Amino acid sequence: MYTLLIADDEADERKLVQFLLREWTSEFRILEASNGKEALNILASEPVDILLSDIQMPFLSGIELAREARKICPDLEILFFSGYDDFEYVQNALSLRAVNYILKPLEPSEFHRSLTDILERLNKRTIQFANTEQYIESNFHKAETAPLPGPKNAETAPLPGPKNKEETTPPRRTQSFCSRSNSQLT
Repeated sequence: MYTLLIADDEADERKLVQFLLREWTSEFRILEASNGKEALNILASEPVDILLSDIQMPFLSGIELAREARKICPDLEILFFSGYDDFEYVQNALSLRAVNYILKPLEPSEFHRSLTDILERLNKRTIQFANTEQYIESNFHKAETAPLPGPKNAETAPLPGPKNKEETTPPRRTQSFCSRSNSQLT
């Protein structure tokens, strides 16, 4: 399950986004923020995979929020939605590696298409992460009990390491790809 943060100062828009998400899939844990500053605080304290942000919000615009969010989590998937059809906003969104810039009122098929792209990217990243874990386990954990290289008459003892199987199994992905702390905020 992925965590998604909706940042919009309009409560009706947040409710609409939640409705569209729940109607389409139950793959998300949904968080909400009513302004950019609140959203940034959530991003600093919660593992979030996807940011859905309005452009115009109090305290911190969606563009400023995304810029700060990238410092906390460079791999965060960002989708902007806005009532402003302004090329400068689109340029800024693209410079922040946003997945898409959707105009309000949200068109459900375009919204779902953008989310499908995001989910495909996140799922691909999860598979790559799992494959990396398997590779590490199969190639490096075996080496813990291999004899040390050296002269043939030298005593070969196992390398120090975990004593049971649980200690050799790497942790599985249980949260966002983004790890953060409050010290990462500027």
